[in-house]
Amino acid sequence: MKLRVTYVFTIVLLATAGSVSAQTLFSTRGLGVPLPAVDARARALGGIGVGLLGLNTSLVNPAEIAGLGRRGVAAALQPSSGSSEVAGVEDDLSASRFPLIRVIYPVSSRVVASVGYGGVLDESWAIATDGFERIGSDSVATRDVLRSTGGLGQVSVTFAYSVTPSLAIGIGGGLYTGSVQRRALRQFTDTAFALADFETRLRWEYRAPVAVAGVRFDPNPNLRVGASVTVPGTLDVRAKEGAVEDGEIRMPISASFGASTWLAPELLLAAGAEWSGRGGGETNVFEDGSVVRRNAWRYGGGVEWEGLSSGTRTFPVRLGGSFAQLPYYNEDEAAPSEWSAAFGLGFRLAGDEAGPLAVADIGIERGGRTGLESTRIAEGVTESFWRFTFSLSLFGR
Repeated sequence: MKLRVTYVFTIVLLATAGSVSAQTLFSTRGLGVPLPAVDARARALGGIGVGLLGLNTSLVNPAEIAGLGRRGVAAALQPSSGSSEVAGVEDDLSASRFPLIRVIYPVSSRVVASVGYGGVLDESWAIATDGFERIGSDSVATRDVLRSTGGLGQVSVTFAYSVTPSLAIGIGGGLYTGSVQRRALRQFTDTAFALADFETRLRWEYRAPVAVAGVRFDPNPNLRVGASVTVPGTLDVRAKEGAVEDGEIRMPISASFGASTWLAPELLLAAGAEWSGRGGGETNVFEDGSVVRRNAWRYGGGVEWEGLSSGTRTFPVRLGGSFAQLPYYNEDEAAPSEWSAAFGLGFRLAGDEAGPLAVADIGIERGGRTGLESTRIAEGVTESFWRFTFSLSLFGR
């Protein structure tokens, strides 16, 4: 895809930034950073969201909700904060995302339907640079602010079918959808000159069909394995505002694998991986450079201990971690990556023998991102963050 832009390019701003502020500066590359559609429990157990024993409302594998006998709704909120450093300049990061919302409805004793919305890629960021503009014989102080808001999400309808009590399959389809707006603002900060600020706006909208299939298998009551594959069509990029062009992007296929097992009556071990790619990776051409989308892996795992309880209520404690190869970077840059270590706590607020009625989960992660080293940014970009995920699931009797 080729996009025509008329403002100072992102790569120049990153190389000369006087101050920076963003959700993450790594989302300035390509279509941004991945935003997995998983709940807080999955986030605290490595973030893969496949093959977890117990309640799993993540959108990754449509087979995971098989066997649920009650209609319900699940949602997650994910605020984060941290700091970023570019070329010796450091500033704060902050973000607030909604990884998923899902409505679950049992159609029969074997079929469970679901409608959900979840994250895919996030492109929200902002960069500010201070400089000077020569006007006649005078040098006028300026501030350039480049801001991007938006990203790519998914709307899906899925069905899970219990083939046997130990085997379930799932299928689904929907749309990748979203939009991105870029705003380039030049401010003249020297009050001695009566110069008006000016702004350029660009906006694109995204659409692509997507299909997903998955399987969940329990070889015995203490072991669960799962796998899913997501196959999107070509992303249609429509120019909506400013001097931009329409385009198309081949989206990567993703495959997820996971398993969990009871090591002891109250101790669960979970692990998984996700691969995202298409062939040998691709290069998308922008006017300000070539952006690589590589084949990327994400790994995660953790343990869950259910020893804390009060009456009929249990409070699982979780420890986990993850490592991810971020998919996008410029052609002349080093590939970026992300790591995190997680602590989580669950609250089964209400339930009976038929299953849970109200479940709340919290996941707290400490992590970092590195990469994008180049001749312009010798030390690359370094970020550290705290990421909090809160999810709530409610079911009717």
